[in-house]
Amino acid sequence: MADVDDRRIQGERDEDLAYIKHSFGQRFGIKDVDPRYFLGCLMEIEDQVGYKTLTITQPDFVEDLLIKYAEFMPTETKYSVPFEPGTVCVSYDTTTAVQYSAWNQ
Repeated sequence: MADVDDRRIQGERDEDLAYIKHSFGQRFGIKDVDPRYFLGCLMEIEDQVGYKTLTITQPDFVEDLLIKYAEFMPTETKYSVPFEPGTVCVSYDTTTAVQYSAWNQ
């Protein structure tokens, strides 16, 4: 069993949500935080024409990894992330361990 301290609530009536938040706050001492962050993930919704795009990233995790393993990064590394900006991984071939980019298709 696992428990996390991040919670997200949603409802139709603001007064119901306020009551729930107040009740939990009295019992557990909750605080409002940036709703885009949840369980260490940054979730951003972008409105497109006719659809929406949800992007989930872990910027703090990536930064921590870069700091922790900086000594193993080549000094000539052009980017501070594992892939060139704009790379979209659409599939992963485990037999050849090749990452594919949407731009290369």
